[in-house]
Amino acid sequence: MLNFDPKNKEWVINRIKDVIAEVLKVGTDSMTIDELATKQDELAGLNALLGSYASQAYREADFAYIDRKIAFANQWNPTKQAMIQSMDTKPTVQDIETGVTKKIEDQMREEIEKKHEADGMKILWDSTQQVLNSWASTIRVKNDAITRH
Repeated sequence: MLNFDPKNKEWVINRIKDVIAEVLKVGTDSMTIDELATKQDELAGLNALLGSYASQAYREADFAYIDRKIAFANQWNPTKQAMIQSMDTKPTVQDIETGVTKKIEDQMREEIEKKHEADGMKILWDSTQQVLNSWASTIRVKNDAITRH
C-alpha cells in the first residue's frame, strides 16, 4: 500500500515526477520485472489521484467562469450609470466593457489560474498514462523473454 496523504495534490504531482525520474535514472532495461511492476503500481495509484485532482480543478475553473459571467452582468448597469453621470457623451458598449473588466480583473485572473492548473494536471495525467503504457510494454517483453527460455 502506498504511504501518502491523498489530500496533498502537490505531493502527488511531485511524487509522480520523482517515480518517473527514478526509473529513468536507472533505465527499465536494468530493472527486474518486479521492480518495474512495483514502480508501475505506485505510479498508477498516484495517477488515479491526479485524475481526481484534475477533475476537481476543472470543476473549480468552470464555476469560476460562471461566477465571472455573473459578476460581469451584475456590474454592467452600475458601471453604465456611473459613466453616464461622469461623461459628457453616452458611453459606448466598449467603454462599459472596459469599466466592468477593470472591476472584475482579479476574478478574471483567478479563473485563468484555475484553468491553467487544471490543464497542467491533465497534461501530466496524459503523459503519465503514456509512461504507464510504455512500462507495461516493457514488462510484457521481459516476461516473453523469460518464458521463451
